[in-house]
Amino acid sequence: MLKVLFPKSSGDYEYSRFGAELEFFARWLLAAGYLPAAAGRHVHRLKCILEATGALQCGQSVEEAELDEAIALVSGALRHASTERAYRRFLKAEGRLEETKPQRPVEQLLLRYREYLLDVRGLYQRERSLTLFEVSKSVEF
Repeated sequence: MLKVLFPKSSGDYEYSRFGAELEFFARWLLAAGYLPAAAGRHVHRLKCILEATGALQCGQSVEEAELDEAIALVSGALRHASTERAYRRFLKAEGRLEETKPQRPVEQLLLRYREYLLDVRGLYQRERSLTLFEVSKSVEF
């Protein structure tokens, strides 16, 4: 599929250490109804994100909190909210995104607030992390 999306530079994607992940992501995007041009942009951005983070491993399950932390470390120029959302949906569809289970009531409240910041406010990961950090420090005595 990478050869279809990137006829001239498919080798850069296929032979990257994330080649298999990018291939599965590209196939999923097209099967989910994304246009080839949009799928290509998402695959390119995901390649940049994965190469910028050393924490994410291909083909392994990941907890939402780990994914958030890894993506937060990526430069803002490389990140794109729509690609992050598409990758999360891909991981969920593959059964590889594990929800972070809150242990205490405060953690449950922070998890719900994080979902609010993402869904309603549309904040990027770095802003969500900073906001949640500030709130968690003020809530926990």
